[in-house]
Amino acid sequence: MYLAARIPTKDEAIFDVMVVSGMIDLAHLKALRPELPPAFLYIHENQFAYPMKDGEMRDFRYGITDLMNILCAETVVFNSEFNRATLLEECRNLFSRLPDAVPNWTVMAASGKSRVIYPGIDVESIKTWDDFERVMRPLVSDLNNDGTVNFISTRCRSIILNTV
Repeated sequence: MYLAARIPTKDEAIFDVMVVSGMIDLAHLKALRPELPPAFLYIHENQFAYPMKDGEMRDFRYGITDLMNILCAETVVFNSEFNRATLLEECRNLFSRLPDAVPNWTVMAASGKSRVIYPGIDVESIKTWDDFERVMRPLVSDLNNDGTVNFISTRCRSIILNTV
């Protein structure tokens, strides 16, 4: 709710795409702010494969949140095939335990809309917001067909501006 209130409205700023990490609950964000632009979701870990302490029980709600985020994003990129494959496989495993109304279509949809791009961005080369746009441009499209791509990012703008 905090983040939803902090993103500028259409009247305050125009963005073509949101760049969000898997740490954002994108499904709820889009429910609170349905007018937001399409989302580019970068998943660097998944909650089904996240290491647990000895004796700790896995809370499957976090893995389902990952799946819901994928379904709500327009572009989905994982940092490794391991994270992509384990998330999809654990969703299948979880759903296989359901007695009825099994949402198998969700795993198929998530599989079809996600891909892997291994990390390889030279972070040292990103000193300004323009540098960030240059690096990200191949991963998103010009959604307004006006020759520009504008970004909303949950953290990148403040990090980049603080490093200049």
